[in-house]
Amino acid sequence: MPFPQRSKGGWILRACLRAGVVAVCALLAAACARASVAVYLGADPSATDVAIGQPEHGGAAEAWKNTAHRRDVGQTFRPAADFTLDRLTVLVAGLGADAKGAAFTLQVLRFAIPTNLQAGTVVSTQAGTMPAAGYPGNNDFYLTFDMADVALSASTTYGFLLGFDDSPASPMVTLYTSSPDSPYAGGNYFERYDSGAFAAGDFDLVFYLQNPGPEPATLGLLGAGLLGAMALRRRR
Repeated sequence: MPFPQRSKGGWILRACLRAGVVAVCALLAAACARASVAVYLGADPSATDVAIGQPEHGGAAEAWKNTAHRRDVGQTFRPAADFTLDRLTVLVAGLGADAKGAAFTLQVLRFAIPTNLQAGTVVSTQAGTMPAAGYPGNNDFYLTFDMADVALSASTTYGFLLGFDDSPASPMVTLYTSSPDSPYAGGNYFERYDSGAFAAGDFDLVFYLQNPGPEPATLGLLGAGLLGAMALRRRR
């Protein structure tokens, strides 16, 4: 008695489904394993998934540097609702040559008392390297830091802090600050010196904080997998 033959179309469908599941699992594993911050350059900020932002600048800027007197720079903010911080974007006013390829640290801190910066608690510390090339000029471009996700709570004051690692070079990036006519109500600019002391300003950085969004490739694979599973179920 001859064995029943499986249709060629069914075999292809099952193979595609298995490949889609494997690819999705690989993408998820890679996202979970990501330990460093990826840095992207752009002439425009990403307008998607923005949870908190201060887009207006007034022409002034502050230096993020590791020179004779190191200065880390950041911004406090206060979410109105719980959200997951995935990306941070700032606007660059000027870039020193030593900043290209320089190693940096990006911290997220929580402040129980917004005015007491010295008593902040570190929520997340992540590391990365500035791009060595590909800059669209030395000024007026956006830097986006794609971070490992950080869960943040509503009605809590946080701050992000950018600092260059110790090195013989003197990296420096100047970041645009906001216009005095349009202050961000949920926080303000602050900095930390090489002594460890904090200081706050009465202005803000130009910044965008963004929620995570699934990559297009991930969405496509998930869709293909679901469609394949539904087709297999109908065939049975």
